[in-house]
Amino acid sequence: MNFETKSVWDHLDVALPDLELALNEVKTQEKGSTEWAAHSHSPVRLQEWDNFDELISIESEKTENQEYRKLMGLHDVVQLFIPWNKVKQEEDVTDRTLALLSTGTKDLFKLWGRYEFGKATKHILAKPDIIAEENDDETWGTGTISDCKSPEKGGKAAQRRALSKAAKKLYRFPFETKPWWKFGFLTGRDRNQTTIISEWEMPVGYTASDIAENRALPDTWSREKRKIFHVVRQIYGQMVTDQRRYGILHTYECWFFCKRDSDGSFYISRGFLKDETGPSVFHGIKTLLGFDNFVLKEVTRQDASPSKALVKPEEGNGKPSGNARLPPSYGKAKKNLWGNNDGPDGSGGSGSCSSTTAGLKDDINLAIGICPWECKHIDATEKVQLLTPEPYPDVLVKMQRDARQTHVASMMKNECRIYQVLAGAKYVDKIAPRFYGFSTHLGVAIICIEREGDDFDDIGIENLSISLKRSALSCIEILSKIGVLHNDIALRNFVQCRKNPQEARVIDFGLSYFTSDQLKLKSQVGDAKRVLGLDL
Repeated sequence: MNFETKSVWDHLDVALPDLELALNEVKTQEKGSTEWAAHSHSPVRLQEWDNFDELISIESEKTENQEYRKLMGLHDVVQLFIPWNKVKQEEDVTDRTLALLSTGTKDLFKLWGRYEFGKATKHILAKPDIIAEENDDETWGTGTISDCKSPEKGGKAAQRRALSKAAKKLYRFPFETKPWWKFGFLTGRDRNQTTIISEWEMPVGYTASDIAENRALPDTWSREKRKIFHVVRQIYGQMVTDQRRYGILHTYECWFFCKRDSDGSFYISRGFLKDETGPSVFHGIKTLLGFDNFVLKEVTRQDASPSKALVKPEEGNGKPSGNARLPPSYGKAKKNLWGNNDGPDGSGGSGSCSSTTAGLKDDINLAIGICPWECKHIDATEKVQLLTPEPYPDVLVKMQRDARQTHVASMMKNECRIYQVLAGAKYVDKIAPRFYGFSTHLGVAIICIEREGDDFDDIGIENLSISLKRSALSCIEILSKIGVLHNDIALRNFVQCRKNPQEARVIDFGLSYFTSDQLKLKSQVGDAKRVLGLDL
């Protein structure tokens, strides 16, 4: 083992180790390199980040980088501690890169207890391949969700949101990995930056709706040009979605350091080859970490931005293909329940909309205009992000987290169909939140519904009033009469109504379907009684 004593900056001045490609096993048709990626966004213009090398030089003079440390060389660390198997697919490139940063150079980037690298957590909207973050125990606070055995009302939700806020605060910038065997045209020392900037453009004549609907790119475009179009929109979109100013695009063989401004300009550095030193790739990464202004909330939208394509459902993709299957008894049940001017509880109409949604028309699909960077983060699960758009704080945006989770998209499309059918029933707002549309314009499924209060699991069953429990049970009884089998009866899928806190609503219809099987419909009422503690 070779330990050397030299400055931190000199320790970082090292080439990246070679990656060996398993030619007989490599997957050459991986999704993501030439297709529409999730959370993509178009910059207004591309420009060269010409002074990035000067910024590296300035970073090198910082006192923290001139401190001397006795450390093992990077290549010795790789040989001893990192599995360095042959690369077979794009994910392997990401994994080797992460291993270099989190293990190979861990002692260098953590000298001040600050910088770490890892996979994106559920709190990060755009789902980049790798994220750089700042380690700050004080920001995270004390205690975890699991420590709360009996939280006060909203306790679990409040802690989850605090964790999300902390994660976003400490997130510095994303890494987007592309395999060099598919982006070899960007690896040349002299032409990589020029190629990206000269080849990038928005397709002539394409409207916001064309981009939102992922219209096929012009036949005259070369394969290289198509790849550049998609990869620029992907890394820029990740930075915009998570309100980050900086980002890194790399093929491992070649690295580009990126910056965006509020006027929609996207700056790309020259390409840094993996074997370069003085400065090295690690010098570039350390320079980005040294910038304190890594948050940028403002963004100027490209004229063809999908967020400008607010359309009616029948004109866009607000209505998924296929229809929810209706039982023969549906029409009769609906007439019996709501044939008169009485709601399911004997009351009158549906009530007035909140002030922020009163102007929304029923035939407008709000989902297709959603931009995550213009939304406030509410909560997150392993499958979806929950947001609320700034212009409509009474609307809840449910957005698929990972485009690769096709089963989540299928469930959300099914949920959309159920909402659409229920919307035809009078006084449906006594059962479920109002539906405001569905879209996939960002490459992930998005549903917009009326925002309600905390779910029953967050509130805690011990804090629920009898009237609220009975209201929740009434919702399930009504769904059973209509012929809707919810298929996921749980406290987390009941929420407190914001307009009337004594009423409940049912949410999450991803597994629901229509049936005439009375045994199943009766059984779900019993399940609801048990979950709500009303079966005693």
